[in-house]
Formats: sequence, C-alpha cells, structure tokens
Amino acid sequence: MESAAKIRRLVLRDGRSIRSVSRDTGLSCNTIKKYLNDATLPRYQRSQPPVRHKLQGFEDRLRSLFEQDQKRVRRERRTAVKLYELLVEEGYTGSYSPVCRFVKALKADGSELLHAYIPLHFKAGDAVQFDWSEEHVVLGGVEQKIKVAHFRLCHSRKPFIVAYPGESQEMVLGAFVRALSFYGGVPRRVIIDNPKTMVTYVSRSKDRIYHPRFLALMNHYVMEPVACTPASGWERGQIENQVQHIRQWLFTPKLDFEDLDALNAWLSLRCNELGSRSHPEGLKALRLHGMAGCAQDLPASRTPPNLTTTLKQLIEAETVERRVRSIEYQMRVAKFPHHKDFATFDYGISAVKKPGIEQLCTGQFTKDAHNLIPVGGAGTGKPILLSPWGRRLSIREKRPASTMLSISSMP
Repeated sequence: MESAAKIRRLVLRDGRSIRSVSRDTGLSCNTIKKYLNDATLPRYQRSQPPVRHKLQGFEDRLRSLFEQDQKRVRRERRTAVKLYELLVEEGYTGSYSPVCRFVKALKADGSELLHAYIPLHFKAGDAVQFDWSEEHVVLGGVEQKIKVAHFRLCHSRKPFIVAYPGESQEMVLGAFVRALSFYGGVPRRVIIDNPKTMVTYVSRSKDRIYHPRFLALMNHYVMEPVACTPASGWERGQIENQVQHIRQWLFTPKLDFEDLDALNAWLSLRCNELGSRSHPEGLKALRLHGMAGCAQDLPASRTPPNLTTTLKQLIEAETVERRVRSIEYQMRVAKFPHHKDFATFDYGISAVKKPGIEQLCTGQFTKDAHNLIPVGGAGTGKPILLSPWGRRLSIREKRPASTMLSISSMP
C-alpha cells in the first residue's frame, strides 16, 4: 500500500509521467496505471477458485463436523487443525491448507456468529481503566480486609493503587483525585464497570445513567466516562490482569504496616517502580517476546531490584523463548502430520525407557563420560586411549569432540 500511495503522489501530485516513474521504480506501466485508477488497497484476486482434488469426497464430512461444532459452546469447538487430524484418520491424504481454506469459507458464509469487540490499542493519554479488588493485610497487628482501587493508563500501562476500608462513593471520588494527581494529567476517557456508586441505571439498549456526583467529577476534569458491557471483562482486560498481578507481586505474602497511610505511601512507591519498567509493546516491536513476557512477571519487592540479576533473567527468558520458537519453526518446516513431545509421551505403553531418553535429550551421558570407549591392553599402569562416541553438546555452539583422548589408566 505504501508503494501505491507513493506512485499516486509522484504522478498525480508531482506531475511526473508514467514512463519516468516506471524507470525509477522498476514497475511496469500497466501496474502503475492500475494504482492510479484504483485508490483502494491492492489485493491479490484469484482468477479461478482453488482446486481441491484430494479434498473431494471429504467436503460433506467436513461440513457436517463444522455444523456439529456450531451447536456446541465456543470453548468446546474444534479448530481447523483438529478437523484436519480427524480427516487424516479417516483416510485423507492431502495437506492442511485446503482444509483450512474450506473451514474459513464456511465461517465467511455466516455459519458462525461473528462478535465485535472493543479494540485494545490506545493512543497516549486516551484512556485509563478503573476497578476494585479485595485484599487482606495486617494493620497495627490486626488482620483486616481492605478494598484497593486500581487504575491503569491504557497506553503506558502505568499502574496506580490506593487502599481504602470500603467502596463508598466518597472513597471512589477520593481515589480518582489521588490517581489524577499521581499521573500529573487527565486522560480523555475513563473505562469503568457498572457499580452503583458510578452508574445508577443500565437500560436494555445499554444506555447508562451515571450518578450525579460521579458525573460532576467527570465534568470537573473534562473526562468522558465509558461503562463496559455487564459480564464482559475482556473490555477491561488490562485492569483485570493488573488485579491478579498486583495481588501476586505486592500482597503475597500479607503486608504488615502500622496504619492505612503507611500502606498507601508504600504502594505509591511501588507503583512508581512498576511504572518505570520497559513497555511490553516496545519489547515486542523489537521481537523480544521472551523479555516482554518476563518483564511483566518480574516480582516487585520492598527493596530496589538488582540490575545485574534483572538483566540476567531477561536474557535467559529471551534465550528460552527463541529456542522454543526455533523448535516450533523446525516442526512446521518438517510438515510432520503427527508428532508428540516428551512431556506428553506415555512411556507405560511403550518399551522405551524414560531415563535413557532423558539422558539422550539432555546430553547427560557426555557429561558423565559414559560415551567413552577404552582402546588398549588391560593391566595396571598401561596407557590406554579413550575414544568418545557421539558429539559433545554445548549451550552456545555444537562442535565435534576430539577424536582421541590419551590418558593413563588409574590403578
């Protein structure tokens, strides 16, 4: 699409000829004329439908399986991969791609009800999400149950939490004032649930009547309240995940403070620490998926994190993630119709011994020197040669072991 837009600018805006643009870009004149006549996104269009020679005879069976799945709940429906494996067991010898295209065509025909979701990509300063959670702490030597107000900026993922003894409306309004003061700015929208302290009525058409006091707070800060659909947690996925992560990072084990003010002061420091972490989307943009996942799972503590330890954990996570992705890629390239991993393999129905397989996979037999074959005469004090069988395994590289090691036998 960028090439098409560039060509349209060169011809329609700069006034260049089609032939000169063709010489500079290397595209044919017919292609340039097509881009000039049609401003839509260029898409490949088949001149004729794909031929499914091997799938013929299985189309009715595949359509029947698909219709059966539509009567089940969504979590019990089979994917195209599962349907392909069923057809293979019944004698199908073709590849997976025709099955995938056929299932995709069935879904496009309206056989499956499509659902619309709120996009979870936000611009800077666009929205903040809010929710409550219930936690258990020790205040002044007494175990108590408290309510924690959670805020999360949707773009930067910076969190803010503050604890209260309850969820009354005064505490809701006070939590918003503290959060906006902590962030030092006001977002355009506030994505909330439907509690009675903020939303007094939800109609069948999903229209909302907000509480007058809460609406006065929104008007004061010039923010737009957005109430989610009831029982639709995915519309506030970031704050739902934050509740679980904060409970694991900060409230496990139980916190012990003198009073609620000391607890809130410590929570504010931890929020600054969590907000200074690397943006997970930035790491994913650099294709550092392992580091992105590890950055979200790093536990928060009362002491500042050790930089060396943190970098080591991030590097190890990225190394493991790349190994996993490499294995998955090799399995896709090999195009094995069926494969099993060692974690799910049933050794009880096979003559293969699990300890031997584990030593072979991990290379433990080379570390224990069980792959050395002695060559030479027997007797105390006589020199012998040890010939290693196999290859030496290394974390960073693979290289053949030395073909012969000369040592003396021990008496």
